[in-house]
Amino acid sequence: RKRLDLHSLKLIEALFAARRPFEFLPLIGQTHMVRDPETQTHLEARTLECFRENLGVPRDF
Repeated sequence: RKRLDLHSLKLIEALFAARRPFEFLPLIGQTHMVRDPETQTHLEARTLECFRENLGVPRDF
């Protein structure tokens, strides 16, 4: 667990140093397989919004 946290912090540090825009959404108590349905729905909605904002995906997609 601590290694994952350290890797996340190193990534944030590198992105910040490179002046790259980023969002970091820590999902405390979750793994890459989010099991909570409400959290999964929110995560999927946020991911789609990110695609729309950055890739020009249409709203009706």
